[in-house]
Amino acid sequence: MAKFGKGEIVQLKSGGPDMTVDICPGERSGYYEFSWTGRKEIIWHRYRCLWFAENDLQSGNFDEDALTSVNLSAEKT
Repeated sequence: MAKFGKGEIVQLKSGGPDMTVDICPGERSGYYEFSWTGRKEIIWHRYRCLWFAENDLQSGNFDEDALTSVNLSAEKT
């Protein structure tokens, strides 16, 4: 089971911008790989996260061990 949920705000443990989880491990990708035995749907094995750098939407794929949850309520106080 995925540690972080879709829509959760996370950050790399090494720092960087706040990112929104877009796709979680185990989700179906909608893409297929083909072989002699037929087609097989590709399942995500990493988190895909989204963030803005200036006005540009960025995305990246990260292992669970590289991410930490961002506590937004603690930042507002």
